[in-house]
Amino acid sequence: MSKHKQRLARRQQEKRPSPSATNTGQTETPTAAGHLPEHATTRPLRQAAVQQMQQKQGNQVVQRQLGHDGASGTPPSIQRIAPIVAAELGVAVFSAGAPIVLSGNLSCSAATINYMHENTPPDAQWTRATTSFRLRVWNPRPLIGGEESVYFRLSYEYNGHDLRDVSVTCLQDESMRLVSSTFSINFTAMAHSPSSDPKAAIRYQIGGVWDPAGRGIDSFWGYLQVKSDGTMTLLVQSEQGWVSSRADSFGEVSTEPVEGEPTPETPEPPPPPEPVMHLTDVTFEAGSDRITAGDEEALVSWYLGLPENGRRQIEDGSLQIVLEGHASTTQPGPANRLLSRRRVQRVQEILQDIAGSDARFRTFARGEYEAGTPDEVEDENERIVLVSVEIVEAASSE
Repeated sequence: MSKHKQRLARRQQEKRPSPSATNTGQTETPTAAGHLPEHATTRPLRQAAVQQMQQKQGNQVVQRQLGHDGASGTPPSIQRIAPIVAAELGVAVFSAGAPIVLSGNLSCSAATINYMHENTPPDAQWTRATTSFRLRVWNPRPLIGGEESVYFRLSYEYNGHDLRDVSVTCLQDESMRLVSSTFSINFTAMAHSPSSDPKAAIRYQIGGVWDPAGRGIDSFWGYLQVKSDGTMTLLVQSEQGWVSSRADSFGEVSTEPVEGEPTPETPEPPPPPEPVMHLTDVTFEAGSDRITAGDEEALVSWYLGLPENGRRQIEDGSLQIVLEGHASTTQPGPANRLLSRRRVQRVQEILQDIAGSDARFRTFARGEYEAGTPDEVEDENERIVLVSVEIVEAASSE
């Protein structure tokens, strides 16, 4: 490579910005979980208050707080949930799946419920709660009658604002045995809090019939309510008082954090392709703008050998060709500058004829001012026009 080519390549390299180091460190933002208002803490409803309320209302109402044991009086586990502005959560959307139906003498129908705000943060901390509850069933038949029970499993996930996967399942193995009698119950799913409320609540409306075979039929009704703070409420009553809920209807509640799905790592975008410089030079006769024999053919061959996408950009005017004219030091500086300009114009005319009228050029007439020889020296390495273009190579499709 001639010294002019070397200088041009060095200038182009210096113009390119060096890639900046990428900071891969991550900063964790502290949460506000340790600074909560009083209402963010759930409190137990004491057993005495439950019984007093039952006597006052004339029915069996049961409320169970997560982590509260009515017998031991241990306090509930505190849900540390940072408050979120209702506007940030958006509207809560209620959805219920198809009911799961259990048929036979002991029949049950219940759907799975979701009640979630549309802007629930993807990193919200969810807790899965599982418990069981029972309904007291009085069998009035003599000899074989008495108090029986029907058991159910309740499970749901909550985060202080939303509820998901709320489901009720009848536990046949643990429930009373029915031969000729029938017990049917339906749990009808519905939203219980307004969609604009930041704390969701759902309710199963309970309805059913207890037929103890020959002793009359007892219709019963009530509700099972679950809130996004983890609390549950159960109320069941009937025409003849044979079916009801009790103060100890709920069993032990087990909770566990729900592991969130790992966030897929976003791959780093590939670096943009580096442009490739394509260089050639055209030599001229001493003191003239006449091209040396064979150099025009070499120039055209160089152009036609450029990548196809580069030639298209040159020919539609979106990519410039750079022309730098030079001269030896055998004439005064101004004369050599003008001579180098004529040499540039000669090369431009050839390329314009080949690439078309839309092709654009950036031209320099440097004369002898960048020559590497002393004055009054004729050097064929100085009487040239350097031709260069930077082309981003098109990705190869395999």
